[in-house]
Amino acid sequence: MKWFHALLLPLALVGMLACSSPASACPNCKDGLATGAHEEEDDNDPLRESRAYNYSIYFMVSMPYLLLLGFGALVGLSIARHRRLAGGNQPAANPVSPSEPPAKDVSA
Repeated sequence: MKWFHALLLPLALVGMLACSSPASACPNCKDGLATGAHEEEDDNDPLRESRAYNYSIYFMVSMPYLLLLGFGALVGLSIARHRRLAGGNQPAANPVSPSEPPAKDVSA
């Protein structure tokens, strides 16, 4: 049975590579080229390809910030869920017990 698990991943990778087709461009760039169903509408537009490249660049530049926002939201939601499940009784960062006198300020 171990030999089956050892061969499963390489066989799956070979199968995916055999069935895949080569990518010619990103979707927005591909739409900018003169191949598509909307060819008749924008056939005389000389800026179609440059607009498609611009949209692709905007998308790629915004992606790191969107990922950071998503991971930040995930962390924030998990902290809120943890606090809600704990009943909101989280101890303070620096608790002082009532039996201890407060620390004296020796800055003078």
